[in-house]
Amino acid sequence: MLYMNKLVGQTSPYAAEIQYYTITKCRELLEESLRQYNFYTFEQDADWTNKQRNEYAQQASTAFQIFRTLFCDRVQFISQKAAESQLAWSYEQGSREELLEEMVGWCEDFFEDFDKEDGAGITRCEAGTMIELRDQIDPLTAPNHFNDESSLWPLVQKVCVGIPSSRVFQYITLVDLPGG
Repeated sequence: MLYMNKLVGQTSPYAAEIQYYTITKCRELLEESLRQYNFYTFEQDADWTNKQRNEYAQQASTAFQIFRTLFCDRVQFISQKAAESQLAWSYEQGSREELLEEMVGWCEDFFEDFDKEDGAGITRCEAGTMIELRDQIDPLTAPNHFNDESSLWPLVQKVCVGIPSSRVFQYITLVDLPGG
């Protein structure tokens, strides 16, 4: 997240702008996630070290969570069992590209009504307090999601927060990186 003085057009004491990946970047993310899931799940090698096996397992788990988070409202991913079945069928049938194209199409549907900047979907939120702003942006940006409703947080590229009342942010922009 970037914390700064004021966002362009900001009229409230607190505002945020969430920029999502372009469709091209969404495709890259989904393609790599599908590759990682398939590699670990269907192409295991007895020669992998424990370290490799753990790394590949984590990548596959992350990929699966991305699919379930984004597409849990689609029949193919509505449950863990349905998602596993869809991914296995796609792999066994050699229809990885077809599944990828379908998922990319779903991403295009997500962003259909969004404002766009440089081809990327944008969401803006404004609030009177930081607590109100957090209540608006946390569901859009945080992975604390239980797969009962799709969420776009895996597709978030950048979040900018404007706080014009802060004297500090009149002079600097603070970058808060994940995991820090």
